[in-house]
Amino acid sequence: MADLAELKQMVLSFRVSELHVLLGFAGRNKSGRKQELTQRALSLVQKACSLPVQIKIRELYRQIYPVTKSDSTLPSHKDNTMPVMHRHTSGLDYSAVSMRSMIPPQANIPVNPDVKLRHLPFYDVLAEVMKPSSLIPKNNGRMQETLFVFHLTPQQAQDITMSRC
Repeated sequence: MADLAELKQMVLSFRVSELHVLLGFAGRNKSGRKQELTQRALSLVQKACSLPVQIKIRELYRQIYPVTKSDSTLPSHKDNTMPVMHRHTSGLDYSAVSMRSMIPPQANIPVNPDVKLRHLPFYDVLAEVMKPSSLIPKNNGRMQETLFVFHLTPQQAQDITMSRC
């Protein structure tokens, strides 16, 4: 059986999206602020932590913090890519943050390899802002996401603000 304190620490490190997934998996209410969701998830761990819930917590945690060979317990929260909150100061310490580490590396992602968008009757294509591209899976998870940067022309921005597209 999983260590209760370890599961609590995992739940405390979850973002709102992971809390939604966990609470939805357990059949609990998913609405509310992060603090409320965290309390609900912690009560789930304390009161009725079944094996499937434990497995789901570990799965969600591994999606956020991939396990490496040198990791034996929870990873250190002193990460060089995130600002550090000091206990006795009122702000964040950005000294360890480098802009290069915050921007994901641009791999040679093929543009328009196998992605084709279908025309559907409920929308009109006014312009192509960027070409379709494949998402590359990370950590063997089901969720695939990546950061794309694109620029709009002033006319496109105006069309969006006027809800014409």
